[in-house]
Amino acid sequence: MMRIAQPRAALFLVALLLLSVFLPYPPAHAVDLANQQWNLTADRVSTNHAAGISQAWGNAVLRSGENFLSADFIEYHRDTGWIYLKGNVHTFWNDYDIYADQAEFDLVNKTGTIKNGTIFIEQSAVVVEGKEIHRTPMESYTFGEATLTACEGPTPDWSIQVSSGEIRLGDYADVHDPKIRIRDVPVLYAPFMRVPLQAKRQSGLLAPAWGSSSRLGGFVSQSFFWAIDKERDMTATATYFGKRGVMGGLEYRHATDAETLGLWRLDYINDRVVVKTAAEQESQFRSQNLARTNANRYWLRSKYNGWVFDPSIKAKLDIDYASDSTFLRTYDILHSSYSRSYNDFVNQFGRDIETIDSLTRTSTGLLSRAWDAEYAVNLKAQYTEDLRYKGGNTPGSRDPTVQLLPELSAYAYKQQFFGSPFEIEADSSLSYFDRRYGVSGGRFDAHPRLSLPLSSPYGSVIPSVGWRQTFYSVTNFQANPEGRSNERTQERGMYDVRVTAFSEVFGVYDLGMGEIYRNPAAEYAGSSTWTALKHSIQPRLDYIRVQNKDQTARPDFDQFDRIQPNNELRYSFINVLNRKRGQIVAGLTEDGEPDPYLAFDYRDFIRHRLEQGYDFEEAKRGTHLDIYPRRPFSDVLSQLELSPLSWLSLTNKVFISPYGEGITQIQNSIGVSDPEYGSMRVGLTQYSKIDEYKRQNRDAINMLTLNGRLHLPYSLTLDASYQRDLRQDTTVNAALGLTWHAQCYDVSAVYKQDQYDRSVSLWVSILGFNTPSIGFTERVSP
Repeated sequence: MMRIAQPRAALFLVALLLLSVFLPYPPAHAVDLANQQWNLTADRVSTNHAAGISQAWGNAVLRSGENFLSADFIEYHRDTGWIYLKGNVHTFWNDYDIYADQAEFDLVNKTGTIKNGTIFIEQSAVVVEGKEIHRTPMESYTFGEATLTACEGPTPDWSIQVSSGEIRLGDYADVHDPKIRIRDVPVLYAPFMRVPLQAKRQSGLLAPAWGSSSRLGGFVSQSFFWAIDKERDMTATATYFGKRGVMGGLEYRHATDAETLGLWRLDYINDRVVVKTAAEQESQFRSQNLARTNANRYWLRSKYNGWVFDPSIKAKLDIDYASDSTFLRTYDILHSSYSRSYNDFVNQFGRDIETIDSLTRTSTGLLSRAWDAEYAVNLKAQYTEDLRYKGGNTPGSRDPTVQLLPELSAYAYKQQFFGSPFEIEADSSLSYFDRRYGVSGGRFDAHPRLSLPLSSPYGSVIPSVGWRQTFYSVTNFQANPEGRSNERTQERGMYDVRVTAFSEVFGVYDLGMGEIYRNPAAEYAGSSTWTALKHSIQPRLDYIRVQNKDQTARPDFDQFDRIQPNNELRYSFINVLNRKRGQIVAGLTEDGEPDPYLAFDYRDFIRHRLEQGYDFEEAKRGTHLDIYPRRPFSDVLSQLELSPLSWLSLTNKVFISPYGEGITQIQNSIGVSDPEYGSMRVGLTQYSKIDEYKRQNRDAINMLTLNGRLHLPYSLTLDASYQRDLRQDTTVNAALGLTWHAQCYDVSAVYKQDQYDRSVSLWVSILGFNTPSIGFTERVSP
């Protein structure tokens, strides 16, 4: 139906009414084109009903739902659905904003032509400018000579000039003869390019990376990303290293439902360089005294969370398998970077992997099932790879590494014991341990615990007693150490006792508040004051007694085969100061009138913990007294946490020897943060060298750490991290990055240094086109 949005005068309405009397058709009617109704409004409208043509001048808009076409002048053909627009043309059609001098559209077939037009793609902030742009029935746009950019201004910082192309709605642009220009200078040409225009994942070539490394030579890397579907994608990467050859990399990611997530990565290279003896090893790796004779080198790592058969049966899989002891440190770059995989695994799965220089890599599979938080069962298998027995070093037949293949565990969580005041919990496991060289066999271990929670207005006490019963069935006595039992079946039984007692006393102190807080006014919105303090004291006692039992004759598969004796009492006091703050908030009534009110929030701004332990076994020790005197008291721990303001936090952790040795350990840190200026945290860790019966010959440590981000003027951001060993006067690792944020691109320069390499990188991120980047990296061995 046609409507007049802004009538000029009552006279115009009267004339229109008289005209309608003499015309054979009504002056306004509903038009339904392809099940889509369009309504026309303007300052002035003229209609020729016989010809079915309407013309509109001034603020003319043809609208259908969220789609609209507007111009200074519109000519609309009712029967054919053809429309002509001229002057300040602006259309919004299926999520695309179009501006032009003039345009014409077939509303029935959804085609059209745009002259001297601009298409703005909101999701990527990309603008396409062309002399003539055509809309096709497939809801795409084709164009001849055109410019694509995400920059503003008459001379954009970067742009892509093309001879022709096509924009596919909600997807990408295929362009021919693209010339990438910096300002007005062409810097790169290609016969064809597919440019992603949306934030969603898109298949295609990723930005290449290139650089130079003293160890690997010059390199160039190219990746192809395949968006398989909404839940899966894969990235294939080929990297040429001038001194080593071609490395292939694969990454597969999938998240088929809310309970399933997988990330799988594999890198492989046939290395031109081999290390036949440990003496030929690169200087950074010689301390491990290992050769590396294999040319086929790889690293497979993955994490998986999901379910099997039923969502209640949870599955987890960790794979970490490498060809040799130095692969991770040699190829710690690009897609094979250790830190990239480590961070992705921790952030997405909450589980990490072995350190970059570890000589063992562990892979684990786990199935678990729980029932109402009362019972659970696990089925676990674990394979540990010892890299000292690969790469031409000690033969694998002499490898004593224990493999867990498999283990069935059952758990009964703490619950009431048959209606009595007692609570019971238990865990048990049935495991088989295999070795290529050494003692192999099975183990059944059960550990039930009975506790009696006691509470009163003054606090709570929870005594408990547990019994650990273990049975062994040995299947292989190869290389059985002297003095260990050769019996096929063995057993062990031992008890443990625990007592926990805790309480809390507190006081609340009213600080009062001024009149402006009792009767809040809009003019004081944002004002705040502390209204109350709460001081809590939380004393706690923990006693643990684990039977001292000789276990040297038993097989030694893991940490549960050598349960260390314990007879220790630990006592602690925690002081907490919590503040209550009132802040005036500028609220509004339903009618939009000011309605300020007082809102409250709480913060633990001081927390102090004081703790010490007393070892009864150490107090009665009768051995080595001529070298080490008895020292049953542990260091006194004092831990202070301050956070008086939202932007400031301080932590001080100190261990003090009660035997006159002063401070044995310090961990200090201070952090500040502000959304406008950035954040910074500085930490200092110190350990004294200690030589006593319970902890001997520990090296002293004096480590400084710094991490921060600073927002600078001129759209600059400075990132820094630094760790220095003050005792050795050496830098452990350092990184400094400076990023300039332009309107449509970022430029980042990064310097990194660690114990293996130094690198300098330069990256340009082109904003708008799904943030592709071009980078240069130089790695120099120290």
